[in-house]
Amino acid sequence: MNNVRPVVLLLALQALAAGCTSSRTDMGKTYSPPPVWTAPLTPEQVKKWSPQEAKAVLIAWAAIQQATKQPDIMEFRVKPIPTGWEVYVQYVGGHVDGKPITMPGGFAVVNIDSDWKVTRIVGGA
Repeated sequence: MNNVRPVVLLLALQALAAGCTSSRTDMGKTYSPPPVWTAPLTPEQVKKWSPQEAKAVLIAWAAIQQATKQPDIMEFRVKPIPTGWEVYVQYVGGHVDGKPITMPGGFAVVNIDSDWKVTRIVGGA
């Protein structure tokens, strides 16, 4: 859990490098912090992603948190597709000997278009 903050910071910096900026105009409204990042990513894993891949993962993570409220994410896999990006999100299905394991159907695929908008979220079967 000690690596969580550096990983989130590194992902955010990668996304900012890809052009993900805030355009808040609601300065009078209260701000609620984002949900806690639970994916066990290391800075080394994140560094392997391009800034665009990191941005796609952040967008997919936010979309999954908003759409499903799925608390624990085990893994992200991102790949470019002709219309933008596809991010595979594997949920934690349980734990064995303290390590996360998968469960059948415990995943989602998030499609993101070239304008960085989520076009589809498909849950596991």
